[in-house]
Amino acid sequence: MFFDMRKSAYNKFRSQLDFPFIGSKYEHLKQIFDALVSRFGLQKNSNQKLIDLGAGDGRIIIFSALEYGITSLGIEIDSNLINYVNEQKNALKKENEYSKKTIKKIQMTEGDLFELNLKKFDFIYMYVLPSLFKYLKHLILTMKKGAIIISYKYPIEIYNEYIRLEYEIDHKDIYEDFVTFFYRKL
Repeated sequence: MFFDMRKSAYNKFRSQLDFPFIGSKYEHLKQIFDALVSRFGLQKNSNQKLIDLGAGDGRIIIFSALEYGITSLGIEIDSNLINYVNEQKNALKKENEYSKKTIKKIQMTEGDLFELNLKKFDFIYMYVLPSLFKYLKHLILTMKKGAIIISYKYPIEIYNEYIRLEYEIDHKDIYEDFVTFFYRKL
């Protein structure tokens, strides 16, 4: 019988080492989403959709759903982080500050980046180490024309035949400067 390494517990553990959770800074989110509104057509409470590849603690999808009212899907391999996001959603429901419809726009699921099709998403957020970009060509190919790729901290220096850099935000921090790169799928 053939052993499928992709489905093994070891492979899941190994993926968590290869794709560690490093959160985007909250103070940068407002700048990033302001740019999405002013430069890339993000509309509040629209039918637009955002996906966060490696969503970690869900801060991107929670922010975009609550502040901009768009459906926001997080893909994550770590079940502990998925449970954490679901706990955050439950806490939001109890607070009654946001409508059930808005909270329902926060979606988190366990997923394999190598099996995703991104054609229905308008905005694709990623905080991926540069050494891993070479494995993401299939994702770029499944994106719809005009989709906006938001790459936090690291530029995507390959796939120039499929994506075009359109904008950058320089984030100044006390300890380290960050850049957010915005690409458009051609």
